[in-house]
Amino acid sequence: MTKTYVLYKCTGDGRIPLAVFSAANLEEAHEAPTWLKHKHPDRIGLKLGPGEFFEIIERSQSTPEDWEQAVAAIGSAEPSRREG
Repeated sequence: MTKTYVLYKCTGDGRIPLAVFSAANLEEAHEAPTWLKHKHPDRIGLKLGPGEFFEIIERSQSTPEDWEQAVAAIGSAEPSRREG
């Protein structure tokens, strides 16, 4: 069953939501940062600095408030993004 995830970049200053995506399983979800870097090499946030890492959270593991905040932050960072 396909699930929906948020990809966060974790830094010393906190978590930054980068993308919302669907994946068939957690193993596939873990491939998202590599796939995104390959398909969108100029996308800000996909390069890690010292001490930074990616975190992947499945929708059911997030509170509704945290999920909506992440989705809203991603949407405001990508004004041309359309839901559909």
